Amino acid sequence: MFRIVLDIREINYDKLLDTFFEQMRGMEQNGSLGGMKLPPMMNLDFLKNMPQETKNGMVASAINAEQKRMIDMVEMLAVRFGYPAKIHKVAVASLSEPDCTVRLVLDVESMNFAPAIEKICMALISQEDLPSVMGTAYQEGITLSAVPEHMSQQTEKQKEYFVLKSMSDRKQIIMERLEKIAAEKEMLLQIHDMRFMMQ
Repeated sequence: MFRIVLDIREINYDKLLDTFFEQMRGMEQNGSLGGMKLPPMMNLDFLKNMPQETKNGMVASAINAEQKRMIDMVEMLAVRFGYPAKIHKVAVASLSEPDCTVRLVLDVESMNFAPAIEKICMALISQEDLPSVMGTAYQEGITLSAVPEHMSQQTEKQKEYFVLKSMSDRKQIIMERLEKIAAEKEMLLQIHDMRFMMQ
């Protein structure tokens, strides 16, 4: 098992709130809320005008309460990006630190390392990185193209080290990609830091 920690400096939920509000109204109309009615004051403007700290707390509570749905979504995204994994837990905390207002913690139970290692070799690291990211699995003269096959013969711990060390060394690229994906969904996301920890 390993852990990924994402420290988010700033996040804008307005687009998500648009979607959430439409879903809640639809559930109210079709009776999925069990006859409950949304309070009259609970409208889109009301939600958007809440203090950011309140929004962060609401989102953290919602995500923590919907573990199965969140785990399914994260596992689907992991497959999409070439890092198939089984997620044990997703936890979100609302904080008031200067560089972290939302902290996302993913506990990864297991990963299919072969496609992850191939992806890393193709798109994330260079030949010069190999002595550092391969650790005890490094062999003098090994080429980047030979790494996936070589790593397939190594222990699970060595594979895990390779993946986490590579992602940690290139975390700036990963954070920028995540921010770009958010921007494509019309959501502002500023990530301060990302950490990868072997357990």
